[in-house]
Amino acid sequence: MGTYWKRWVGLVIFAVVLVTAFIQLGDWQLRRLAEKRARNATIVTQQQEPVASFDEVFGPPITADKQYRRVRVEGTFDPAHQVQVRYRSNNGDTGYEVVVPLQTTAGQWVLVDRGFAARPDNGPLPDAAAIPAPPSGVVTVEGYVTADESGPQDAVVPAGGSTRLVNPPAIATWSGRPLVDGYLNATSITPAQQGGLVTVALPELSEGPHLSYAIQWFCFAAIGIGGTFILIGKDAREIITGRRRRREQAAGGAEPPTGDASAARQSAGAARPAPVGEPPLPGTSR
Repeated sequence: MGTYWKRWVGLVIFAVVLVTAFIQLGDWQLRRLAEKRARNATIVTQQQEPVASFDEVFGPPITADKQYRRVRVEGTFDPAHQVQVRYRSNNGDTGYEVVVPLQTTAGQWVLVDRGFAARPDNGPLPDAAAIPAPPSGVVTVEGYVTADESGPQDAVVPAGGSTRLVNPPAIATWSGRPLVDGYLNATSITPAQQGGLVTVALPELSEGPHLSYAIQWFCFAAIGIGGTFILIGKDAREIITGRRRRREQAAGGAEPPTGDASAARQSAGAARPAPVGEPPLPGTSR
């Protein structure tokens, strides 16, 4: 019995750890689902709002309720500090984006994402210096607001005219331009720009596989709980069966002689001859 108890304790501890992990993973997927739903709702709401001015949105930090808001701004690009953003994807294509500071007519600075270019034939990225410059003079840019991307220093600080993530504070330090928080993904630039850049698409309004993944993790947790009870129940049945067998064996060893064994002994005694000098029993012969 002691062996079983040790096994059960170990099994229960293992099951608790495993089931707890499964439940946490399922809960994490549900949180991701809630984030996706909130983001989708924000995109739909903001895209239905009228186009805002620069001062309505930019200045304070870009919070979740400001993301994806459409904004129109006028100003002049700073082509000397144009940056290539590597390893980007857009509508299933891989390539790069191009960001450049823009000084508004009011003298403020904002980072503008001019657009996306796919890698030709999945080849190497072009040199940052070879990317066409933005339009010169005063331009009108309309686009949607995006919050800063964050990461390690080597991913946000431009080097050789390119970077990995769009981080306005890091680009502001590098360029010496006091960029506001957040940046503007251009949907239109007037006059039109050259270089074959296309608008960076809004995030897809999809909930993704998070709900199905959460259900899978919770099912694994249920299987872990059920499997633990099944294994302990199997051991318990073995214990009960063993005890019953031992009781039956003990009871069988203490039983009195059966009727057949008693008759055989009586028959053997009747066939044994009487001692010499004694008269034979009636009905027997020597």
